[in-house]
Amino acid sequence: MYQFKKNNLGYSQKLFLWLKRKAMLFITAFMIGIANGMNVGDDVTIRKQNQTEQNDKKD
Repeated sequence: MYQFKKNNLGYSQKLFLWLKRKAMLFITAFMIGIANGMNVGDDVTIRKQNQTEQNDKKD
């Protein structure tokens, strides 16, 4: 049915591809974490602003 091509990659090339894959995974996880932190920070700021405006209206 299917014939698989044999990859004759050397050890150094396999190591490079593994390192590249892990680096991309790390960078992606870092970017998602930073985006999540920014979103939480925005929510906290908005809540504080709403509380301040409500306190001003009550006074």
